Amino acid sequence: MPAIQPVPTFATVGPMSPSATMTRVQPVKPRRPIPKFQTSMSLSAQFLNRITRSPSKSPFISTTASIRHHAWFRAIHPHSAMMKNWDVLSIALIVFTAVVTPFETAFAVATVDSFLFVLNRIVDICFFADAILHFFVMYYDEANSVWVSDRRKITWKYLTGWFLLDLISMLPFDVVGLAVDNNTVKQLRFTRVLRLLRLMKILKVLRGANNFRIWESKMSINYATIALVKFCLLVFMSSHWMACIFRMVVDIEEFVDPLGFKFNWMTEHTMGSIPISKSSLGIQYMSALYWSVMTLTTIGYGDLVPTTPGERSLAITCMLIGGGTYAYVVGSVCQILNSMDASTTEFHQTIDTLNEYCHHNQLPSELSARLREYFHSSRTLLRERQHHNLLLTMSPGLRGEVALYNNQWIAKIEFFNCSNDFERNQFITAVALLLRHECFPPNEYVIREGEFNTKMYLVQRGLATKGKVMYTGGTFFGEDIILTLRQRKIAVRAFSYLHVQALSKFELEELIYSGLYPEIQRNIRRQVLKTAFKNNFVKLSQDTIRRRNSNHRMRNSVSSNMPPMMSPMLRSTLGLNVPIGFYHDFLPKQSPPPAKLEKDNDTVDNIVEGVSNLMDANIAKFDEGLTKKIDQVLAQLERLEKYVAPNVIFSPAPAKTSTPPSTSPLERQNSTAYLEAVQQLERGEIRSLVRANSNRRRSSLPSQIY
Repeated sequence: MPAIQPVPTFATVGPMSPSATMTRVQPVKPRRPIPKFQTSMSLSAQFLNRITRSPSKSPFISTTASIRHHAWFRAIHPHSAMMKNWDVLSIALIVFTAVVTPFETAFAVATVDSFLFVLNRIVDICFFADAILHFFVMYYDEANSVWVSDRRKITWKYLTGWFLLDLISMLPFDVVGLAVDNNTVKQLRFTRVLRLLRLMKILKVLRGANNFRIWESKMSINYATIALVKFCLLVFMSSHWMACIFRMVVDIEEFVDPLGFKFNWMTEHTMGSIPISKSSLGIQYMSALYWSVMTLTTIGYGDLVPTTPGERSLAITCMLIGGGTYAYVVGSVCQILNSMDASTTEFHQTIDTLNEYCHHNQLPSELSARLREYFHSSRTLLRERQHHNLLLTMSPGLRGEVALYNNQWIAKIEFFNCSNDFERNQFITAVALLLRHECFPPNEYVIREGEFNTKMYLVQRGLATKGKVMYTGGTFFGEDIILTLRQRKIAVRAFSYLHVQALSKFELEELIYSGLYPEIQRNIRRQVLKTAFKNNFVKLSQDTIRRRNSNHRMRNSVSSNMPPMMSPMLRSTLGLNVPIGFYHDFLPKQSPPPAKLEKDNDTVDNIVEGVSNLMDANIAKFDEGLTKKIDQVLAQLERLEKYVAPNVIFSPAPAKTSTPPSTSPLERQNSTAYLEAVQQLERGEIRSLVRANSNRRRSSLPSQIY
């Protein structure tokens, strides 16, 4: 018979006894004869695993040792679905007890055959089941931050805690009074008061922080609204209990006058011509509730007053307690109403400060109105500032999830994206913390012409214009912050009230220099080279086309009898700034131009004309057409990249970015060539790069074409 393979162990929630380990039997390989003994053991192990599941799948947590000796014991996790449903039922029963039991004790006479009697017995049975259930519910050890599942510890914790209160709430004192037909027992009026002790159980639910935390994490709770609801319940329950006690004092005191007649507030006050004591239960309750509300709110009309010493003693106590309770409730409600929207309160204070500032500095009314309009339109900035501070208080993981959800636009920028998901997510989170919210009124410049490229903007709400381009919500502009510090040539203006998120160039550079995002840093460096090459190549192409057209017009218009030397006046008239000796050989000749010139111009002409056609047709197609040519040049530069510091591209490059000492003359030569190429790209000197990578001689062309 093959031996049973050893089984691994896995941990459970909460501390467990040293001898108890949870086991899982390895599955038996198929197509293999299984002995009867091993089959029975596997089935037993599967049953054992089924009743010892993890708390995420089952509310029961147990140990092997506990199941061997006490198979009926299962530790129940308080966060399980079963306990959540049971807590809801318990709260409903407690609310029923808190409302119905005082009224029943003070106003009603219970009978065995009444529906209320049966309903109370059902509630008592549920309370008894709740007490038994709490012998199996784990509790949280705050000292060790673990859930305790040991049976002895759970039992001792419950016996020394809420067990006595639960036991008192379960004792059916009303059943004892109804079951025993004895005047002595019936005269035990305090049994009604003892039944009120079950109301103490509501404190357990109100102070059950664990259950409340579960509800908080599952629902979006407005604490101001919850506080208002709690205060309303406090006022209602206080009034209800005071009314019940005011009625109960009549039966407990049983005060009589010298003639032997009953004397109390119910006999001395009437509803019409009928005394309240002989009226219906509804009238008696409304009269008592009327007195309790007057006492609680400190109004006191005086039309219903206590008459006996016991009633007056109760009135004094209720006035002291009720006055303090009402003052606390009113003060708390006013504070909650003021703090329900912190941003609104701060906005009102800001407007008051602005009005005072305008009045103190005697600003023109038109300017003051514009300032107030701006602050009203930029009201969301206060809320965004609070949200940013809230983001800083989150844990790194949660902060990253929120930042990824709210800032997906960052990943849409090509050079801010990478193949490494972890690096991309970390970078988006870091950039999200650098964003600053700004607001611009209509017709105000977001970017001025000639302004340095120090910020990039994401449009959240509103419209902005850049020439004939319109930016709406979700779009961004100012991506040139990755280039060196330079002046911008096109202005961007706000078309309406524009709410944007701004990213500073210097903060971005500091983030890139940290070395935490190497792939994104390479992407930015590559984008800088592409942008510099493309911009300068476009400029070179346009300049070449313009000069070639001027040369052809000049050659066709010059007479064959013209002297070989061109006068300065003719050069200035044609707008040419080229050496005169260049035209000495071919100016006297008529078109077509020399074959040698056509041969030398083949490569450049094809590129220039192709670029011109693509630019006229579609600038996007032009970008695609140049990608391959740009990549070929970049590939040559990137092969030398390992010899140069990685942060050589940005303008405020530290001194440490200089070329490190090479181990050979060839490496030093390659590193120097790379630095020179990058500097030429940054300065726009693309002519030298094209000349260095060309194998054709262009000595017959003007030097400006390169």
